[in-house]
Amino acid sequence: MLDNLEDRIIARLQADFPAAQVLLYPENHTRFNLPAILLDLNELAYEDEDGGRLMFTARFVAYCLENPNGADAERTVRNFATEVAVRIHQEEDFGADDVTRNANIIDVGPNAFRPELHSYICWAVEFEIGITVGEGVWNGAPADGVPVTTIEVGDLNTAHLNHSMAAGADEPVAEDTINLPDQPKG
Repeated sequence: MLDNLEDRIIARLQADFPAAQVLLYPENHTRFNLPAILLDLNELAYEDEDGGRLMFTARFVAYCLENPNGADAERTVRNFATEVAVRIHQEEDFGADDVTRNANIIDVGPNAFRPELHSYICWAVEFEIGITVGEGVWNGAPADGVPVTTIEVGDLNTAHLNHSMAAGADEPVAEDTINLPDQPKG
């Protein structure tokens, strides 16, 4: 599941930014072309359990790298990171079936926390996506040999509510009557 989601995010960003090299980080990439986007899964924050499936918030960082010697490099990297954030926000779930909550941008800004990236100008796009992991124990269909009971309540469209209110001081108080059908319709 996680590999599939990472691959989908990388493929989408590569399609959106064909001039950039988009890679999974922190794999041992000794050389890469600039501009580059390095995708890192920072954390899986546990949320809940749903029928045997675990629900997490997957927190990602997309490191946007530019050549520090390029013309107007600071402005270029900040615009690049902003464009990456917009595309992540617009893509939402990257077409992955196990995404339960669309991409949410947390922060976009300069990043100096990775010493191995200090020779580049780096801005980071932090975002999170809700995901489920694992196989559900409830598949929606009863197992063979398990009896299923269906109860029909009736057609509530034919129920009638009558409300009458007293017209004067000598009249009785208001009265409500509900008439439900005797037989369920099916």
